[in-house]
Amino acid sequence: MDLLMLKDSREMLYPRVSNQIFSILNIPVKSRDIKVIKPRQKIVTLIGPRRAGKTYLMIGLAKRVFKKLGSKQVFYLNLEDERVLEAPKEYVNAIDDFLHDADFKRPVYMFLDEVQNLKDWDYVVARIHARYPKVRLYLTGSNSSTLSSDIATTLRGRTLAQYVPTLNFKEFIRFKRKSAQLKQGLRPSVLVSRLFYEYLTFGGFPEVVLEKLEPIKKQILREYFDVLLFRDVIERFSNRFINPKILRFLIERVAENVTKPTSVNKIYNQLKSLGYKVDKNDLYDYLNVLQDVLFLQGIKKYHKSSIKRENSLKKYYFIDVGYMQILKFITAEDYGKLLENLIYLELKKRYDSIFYLQNGYECDFVVIKDQQVIPIQVVYHLSIDNIRRETRALYRVMRYTGARKGRLIFATVDKYVKNLFQGGLKSSALRYFNQDFENIEFINVLEWFLG
Repeated sequence: MDLLMLKDSREMLYPRVSNQIFSILNIPVKSRDIKVIKPRQKIVTLIGPRRAGKTYLMIGLAKRVFKKLGSKQVFYLNLEDERVLEAPKEYVNAIDDFLHDADFKRPVYMFLDEVQNLKDWDYVVARIHARYPKVRLYLTGSNSSTLSSDIATTLRGRTLAQYVPTLNFKEFIRFKRKSAQLKQGLRPSVLVSRLFYEYLTFGGFPEVVLEKLEPIKKQILREYFDVLLFRDVIERFSNRFINPKILRFLIERVAENVTKPTSVNKIYNQLKSLGYKVDKNDLYDYLNVLQDVLFLQGIKKYHKSSIKRENSLKKYYFIDVGYMQILKFITAEDYGKLLENLIYLELKKRYDSIFYLQNGYECDFVVIKDQQVIPIQVVYHLSIDNIRRETRALYRVMRYTGARKGRLIFATVDKYVKNLFQGGLKSSALRYFNQDFENIEFINVLEWFLG
């Protein structure tokens, strides 16, 4: 039987396999802030890093639509199930049976989790979509050759991709079951600060968030990293030899450079001085693959010239700050790097374009939305010693970009800055600075995340 063809007759060549929708009804699913899109006549591919929660997001939607429509209209199949791997043809028949029996006068949903495990999955999915365009089809996938992002690429023109990140801070609080405690507590700011410190240092992977012991958190993150390094990256370069030590060295240099542009040429020279033989172009390829497998994301330097922008060095950020925990020894001096990485991940959700500025116009981020440019500085501890430097940098960038306002996001302040804020940003105390910080917004990161 050709797996590319769905059965046209009712003759069963294999024993009947039931819809797996009933097997997920008792799986507990925690709510998230992500609303899964429901387009008509488009396949939806949930893309995102490994272990970010794509499967649970899919299960949550499947359970909700099942309650409204019933099993005749909703089909779920976990293609990582060993029964599917042992008898894939049976499950192609099961898909066919479901589509034959469904009532297409009502909404019809199909959920295929880890779809890459189905032989010739792209042809099967394309054929389902062509023959039954009204089916609302949802896919996920993750292995070295078929990540969710690859699925979206393979089905280009037929699919809409929805990115599933790790938990944001609001979701983190819900997963920790602290929402009610925050509302009832006498000193909620203390609890929020403690929770934010954990979020800042260990990130938002759901399994890591739910684990209470720090050594186990680190072990989980290390296992995630090993899977990504050896399966997703090294297997993708199976046609050539990759030295894992070189790859790890590259990643560790990126971790050290989170707040700065990464110079591949500098890393290349460092490797040569250590006696490693490596082609500089390979290092560029490795960085591209680390972005493809959703481990890193890069931003370019802001410039009015598109050519100079494209040729600029990139600043790289991790898709979850938890990875920093296993790549370098975290000290208090690293909190600024961790905070900037967190801010980037949140900006990515809110703005169309993100850049940085350097060389005379130092600015952590320049964001653009609806043709409005906003420069943003990030500082972990805002003090009487650095407030002037940070705001002056913002004013220079505002003049250069034509921005009407700038933002300074901080986590903590010293007592002098706190007094300035309490007295108002136009108070007489600000005469010390010879400025009144006009058109600059000072934003506490906790209020920004929770607002």
